[in-house]
Amino acid sequence: MSAPKAGPDPVRPPWGSSKGAEPHLPESAPRPPTYVVRPPRGMSKVAEPHLLMSPRTARRRALLAIGATVAAPWVVAARPARPYTVAAGPDRYNTDPQRFTFTVRAPHAQIAETGVSPDVRFLPAPLLFERWSVRQGQYQVLLREGLRFHDGTSLDSETAIAALRLFSESRSDFLQIDPASLRRVDARRLAFASRTGSNLVIENMSHRATSLFSPNSDRRVAPAGTGPWRFVRYQPRRALELAADPHHWGRRQGLPAPAHERMVFRFVPDAQARLLALAAGEVDVVAEVTPQMLQAITPRMPVRVHVSRPVSSLALLVNLHRRPPHDRLADVRVRRALALAIDRAAVARVLYGGHAVAARGLLPDWMFGLGTHLRGHDHDRSEAGRLLDAAGWRLDRHGLRQRGGEPLRLRLVAGFPNLSAVAPFPELLQQMLRALGVGLDIVAVDDDELYRQRFLEPGDGDLFVELAGNTTLDPTFLLHHLFDSRTPWRAYRHMAAGAVFEAAIDTARQSDNPAARLDAVRRAHRIVVEEVLAAIPVLHVPQFVLARPGWTVPMHEHRDWIDYGAVRPDAPASASGSAAPRV
Repeated sequence: MSAPKAGPDPVRPPWGSSKGAEPHLPESAPRPPTYVVRPPRGMSKVAEPHLLMSPRTARRRALLAIGATVAAPWVVAARPARPYTVAAGPDRYNTDPQRFTFTVRAPHAQIAETGVSPDVRFLPAPLLFERWSVRQGQYQVLLREGLRFHDGTSLDSETAIAALRLFSESRSDFLQIDPASLRRVDARRLAFASRTGSNLVIENMSHRATSLFSPNSDRRVAPAGTGPWRFVRYQPRRALELAADPHHWGRRQGLPAPAHERMVFRFVPDAQARLLALAAGEVDVVAEVTPQMLQAITPRMPVRVHVSRPVSSLALLVNLHRRPPHDRLADVRVRRALALAIDRAAVARVLYGGHAVAARGLLPDWMFGLGTHLRGHDHDRSEAGRLLDAAGWRLDRHGLRQRGGEPLRLRLVAGFPNLSAVAPFPELLQQMLRALGVGLDIVAVDDDELYRQRFLEPGDGDLFVELAGNTTLDPTFLLHHLFDSRTPWRAYRHMAAGAVFEAAIDTARQSDNPAARLDAVRRAHRIVVEEVLAAIPVLHVPQFVLARPGWTVPMHEHRDWIDYGAVRPDAPASASGSAAPRV
């Protein structure tokens, strides 16, 4: 569905924030261009959360509005006698073996563990795997000694092979291990081969979706892993309850124990309700933070914002399939004009509480030691207009671009991972393109399955807005899965960047030389962003967690590696939340 047309209102924060859209911009700073911020029609459930509220939540919301108006201090209540509680977003768990995410994705419950974990340099560090070797796509792995699943099953080479076979049932099997190659070497050693000859399978085993579950328990009902938390109970769309495992193998290795005996993930679909629950002391941490929540936080709220390094990429993925009616971006000059039309600095001021930064590419320069290797796209509306003129799209007397009587009007589908994670960027983009004479219809979708099945898989859109990141230690992961025609994620085949790109990806994935691998990744990255323009990067965005005052949150650049079980109070909470939010 299309978004409402932008009116002449000044920039205003959506969702009832009392702060303004640019709370961190000093009054003395030069004022940026004005863009209207209004939720599209498809975002009504986010924009009007009172429609879904219980009476108690409605009362809290009324108190929030009164407190913001009179600048009254918030009273931070003593922590009630309840389990440590994390407010997650909607319950998006899936128990279908082909799309299995139960307890491993958003939120990750740390019931099951992966073979390796990311170290501070984004290299694989031992977790369940003690050592490994790889050459020309052939792997041998040594398991850590003395591991047991929570159901008592030993984690040996045979059960590890069975657990890997479970993951291979998934339609998004990005490990691409040849199932016929999985074999037992001895009790602790197993071997396997990559179907594609990749030398980066171990790096991809840092993805939480590859966590190993006991083959002797039903992971859809009562998952048993080797992690520091045991499954207690699950109430769909309500809560997931966990208990710390006193026998976790990490205790023998000197790893810190969980900070709590019990942990509850409470599913709270409405973003404002999550924020209100934290401010009211009903939860201790908020795990899914939207731009609208960051705009709504006032200095007097008993809420602290914890931020990682900017890592995820807010970007436009471009449909390159050249089939009508979505064929207007076939000309690279038009794609380049769109990239130049985006005022990234203005977007960064409005979205994500000012913590995001303008992006030159999809991968941050600091990741994997890539360094500065892209020019990116500056904001240059005049050059964008010249490119569109050269492509035959000229302004008519109404200020709209046409070619042969056909208007230049595009469809934007928003978005992934969900609409609230990228709003209100679609409307900001709509206004920036309108200033160039380009029309933009916004299709607002807040369900990732609907987004994928109805729009992404058939290529039913010109542009797709996504907030995504390189969620493994494989530097080719994001590039390969989104822009390679051979991607196991078939919905993204419409963004394929061509044979030269795929040759660079193959070089990176098959190289035994780390330096040569990074050179190939840089080359592939440049092709996607600067030559083919299969993607138009906008911002690099950090991970966010909200917590009560005086709590320490061990942040991580990957959302699923934030250790919520290690969040703990580090000092008594103050009587009021009068301090400014801490970053």
